[in-house]
Amino acid sequence: MRSACTTSNSTNPPDTRRGPRRSRIEPLDLAVPALPKALEGLTICHLSDLHVRRPRRRFDRLIETLETEEPADLLVFTGDLVADVGYEAATHEVVQRLLRAARPRIGSFCVFGNHDTAALRQRMEHLPIHCLSDSAWRDPQRPLNVLGVDCSPHVMFGDLLAALNAEHAADNAGRLRILLTHRPDWLIPASDAGIDLVLSGHTHGGQCRLPGLRPIYVGDGPWPCRWYSGLFRRGRTQLVVSRGVGDQAMDGLRVFCPPQALRIQLRCDDNPPPPSNGVQVIRKW
Repeated sequence: MRSACTTSNSTNPPDTRRGPRRSRIEPLDLAVPALPKALEGLTICHLSDLHVRRPRRRFDRLIETLETEEPADLLVFTGDLVADVGYEAATHEVVQRLLRAARPRIGSFCVFGNHDTAALRQRMEHLPIHCLSDSAWRDPQRPLNVLGVDCSPHVMFGDLLAALNAEHAADNAGRLRILLTHRPDWLIPASDAGIDLVLSGHTHGGQCRLPGLRPIYVGDGPWPCRWYSGLFRRGRTQLVVSRGVGDQAMDGLRVFCPPQALRIQLRCDDNPPPPSNGVQVIRKW
């Protein structure tokens, strides 16, 4: 982990002008209140909504980029790895290649989304990845907990309480707590539970947008439309909503909304804003 302690979030949004064929992994410099000193500079490669139907050049380009970049500390997938029933073998192959290419220093983690099937879950058991189904992983060497809620079809809404219980500790003071969830509407309960960072997807950033970033479609969730992609805050909890790597309905169906893979670097926030019960929009992308 590289130390990078400064005082404010970067104000420059990722450049997305190259459209859906772009393979660049977008950097996100994220200031976190009370980040443990041991975790300054922690990096997270965040991938969401692969929606694999078959091997695609888009996945090849992403794998090539991961192979040439410096490995992140964590690799996380926030659901909808498979597009639908019958594509599990292709999804298993793509995820396996991504894991080999990413080479995360600490570990790989995933949660399941509403498209992920029971057959895919069985295949994932044989990969070197922590599948967090309403559960948690506690780093024995660092002040770091990674929790996950299950949003797969047979669960849909997940159980955050079960994930919190799985932390196996009455006191998590001084530890960074990251929640992986497919759906962004877990922000408010995560904030109430004292989670530091929520990583999610599901909305595809709207997938098809009008000029000016106005989304046409944001999924089936009840969250406000303004949560469709970007960085948000409630209290001390921050939420990252990815535009996702893949597409819904058909391959390549994106308008003014290119795919997104993120490399998040965490740093200490020496001057956090005062807490608020409302959801604040920090940045859209």
